[in-house]
Amino acid sequence: MKILMVTSEAVPFAKTGGLADAVSALSIALKQEGHDVRIIMPRYYRIDRSRLDPIPGPMGVHSGYQEIWTALYESVLPGSKVPVYFIDHEQSYGRDGVYGVPGETDFADNPQRFSLLGHAAFQLCRKLKWYPDIIHAHDWAAALAPILLKFNERRDEFAKTASVFTIHNIGYQGVYGKHLYPYTGLSWDNFYAAGFEDWDRMNFLKAALVSSDKLTTVSPTYAKEIQRPEYGFRMDGILRYRAGDLTGILNGVDTDIWNPETDTLIAARYSHKTLDKKALNKEALQKKMGLPVDASIPIIGIVTRLADQKGVSELFGPAYGSAWRICTDLKLQMVVLGAGELWCENELSALNKSLPNFRAYIGYDEALSHQIEAGSDFFLMPSRYEPCGLNQMYSLMYGTLPIVRKTGGLADTVENYNEQTGEGTGFVLENLTPQSIYDTVGWACYAWYNKPDHIKAMQVRAMQKQFGWNISAKEYEGVYKSALGELT
Repeated sequence: MKILMVTSEAVPFAKTGGLADAVSALSIALKQEGHDVRIIMPRYYRIDRSRLDPIPGPMGVHSGYQEIWTALYESVLPGSKVPVYFIDHEQSYGRDGVYGVPGETDFADNPQRFSLLGHAAFQLCRKLKWYPDIIHAHDWAAALAPILLKFNERRDEFAKTASVFTIHNIGYQGVYGKHLYPYTGLSWDNFYAAGFEDWDRMNFLKAALVSSDKLTTVSPTYAKEIQRPEYGFRMDGILRYRAGDLTGILNGVDTDIWNPETDTLIAARYSHKTLDKKALNKEALQKKMGLPVDASIPIIGIVTRLADQKGVSELFGPAYGSAWRICTDLKLQMVVLGAGELWCENELSALNKSLPNFRAYIGYDEALSHQIEAGSDFFLMPSRYEPCGLNQMYSLMYGTLPIVRKTGGLADTVENYNEQTGEGTGFVLENLTPQSIYDTVGWACYAWYNKPDHIKAMQVRAMQKQFGWNISAKEYEGVYKSALGELT
């Protein structure tokens, strides 16, 4: 199949979250399965033109009120033969930030910027004389591509092209004033028919949910959760209506980067057959973070964005969160790596000074994230909601037992501990409250001190789990074939 990925992000070129990792990894996996996969995205200011290959000739893109003339550049995803095409338009993309900057977190002209991306996807195909079987759009910024396919472009060379739209996080929808709707290049007849209308505003994600041939999201449980009011961010009704076209496919893990047998960022490499070497990573982590070196005390690791979605209020909230009680009541050590909301960063700094068994690094450090995964005994992830989650999968692969809330991809990947049989791969809490987090961490510590044979068996079991992108790619193939089958 010929597959065009339309996206606002792809590593290593531009990244604000897991979307960028998923698009690149899925594209490479599909390419390895024999498909002709290509990516189109904007060339943002920080993507150096000198590292890209120019495609001769300007490309005119009719977008809304005007025809916009753009340049085209080409590169490939590192370590692959997947082409990446960059739309170069200085007025739209020649600035810092993908969607915004700290002083303006959502650019006022985003409807125009990402409408240009949607239209450019079709113009690129015409310029290359390459016409995809599948247009696969990712999140709201790429949402216009499947909408245009349905209402404007499904004719001539695109007559047999089907669309797939992936929801990476339904909380981000691209909602703007409807006075900006003409930038989409669609007639006002389509404002309601395509699904843009949202309380007298326009909603890019909503329109893609209505107009795409098939919908996917990043885990089976999240696909069910977003059909309920508490997780659907007002889109639950549409998703229940389209439940037959919605598939949850768990994201994979890039095993070239995350693999304890080959990881060059950790003190000692190991496998489930050489699990004793994990203790060397624990010792190295304790030394690095300034904690007493003691193999008998469990380490609780946390690598997170300090945001409400991640359950940080229940964990670190001043005079409310459970972290203080966990560290004072239980015999353990806690290591945190993260950045985000200022109040939480300040609270972590305060805990750093007042608790001898607590260490936090404010910011992000790629090497330290690997060292926490390898050196910790447990990994705490009490998310309010989690579309897929990657850290719990990294933890399983590294024999670091996850302590997670039962939601989204966390529920799909972590099997709860059975105290009687020793089965399971982690510890699962149902409700997100400070007491629930405290109790579940306490349960994990109880097993550590009283059921060491269970802990060892769970680690071995966890490390044998398979999360490669080749598994996800085959599931996407099934969605693509279904979408194409319904066109005939």
